[in-house]
Amino acid sequence: MTTYREIEESEVAIDAPITTSLMTALRDNPVAIAEGDSTAPKILKNTLSLGAPTAGNTVIAHSVTHRAVSEDTSILSMEFLTTGIYRIVVETRNGMEVGQANPSRDHEKCVTTLSLVGTSGGTSVITNMTTRPSETTQILIDRSMTATERLFIQIRPLVNDIDFGPQQDFSATSTFTIGVSNSDTPYGVDCIPRHT
Repeated sequence: MTTYREIEESEVAIDAPITTSLMTALRDNPVAIAEGDSTAPKILKNTLSLGAPTAGNTVIAHSVTHRAVSEDTSILSMEFLTTGIYRIVVETRNGMEVGQANPSRDHEKCVTTLSLVGTSGGTSVITNMTTRPSETTQILIDRSMTATERLFIQIRPLVNDIDFGPQQDFSATSTFTIGVSNSDTPYGVDCIPRHT
């Protein structure tokens, strides 16, 4: 990693000589800032934002969660840092194979719930999606989000339309993607994934 060096006022004063160490600092400092050297000034992420986002297919945040056999639920969230309209895509694959389910639970499905944590901290369900064994389902929503709001998904097994909590032979995977229309939007600036 390139090392950042503070440039003294005396080095850039009127009639100050141009030195090798000054030119090296002028060359290396921008690289050290970009690389995140611990002594370099930090760039605030919101200075990289390109304004209010509009929904589109340029991915700016993405995460994957797997609902393991012994867990009651999986939670994955996205935190919005810039107010705008975003494309929210949640895709769930039910890992149970048709015919693999426990005979006493022959219609084993999973439910993916997309919820909102508002700016005041209250939580509300936006939508639920049910996925049958060996199937993949998708939620696609263009939604206005306010800075500091969070969206989160939960995956639960649903057996014969009853939430059974943890199941030993249950498996599901969800991907959570946030997209905008401007292809120049940097990844992880307007929205960031959080594992909770």
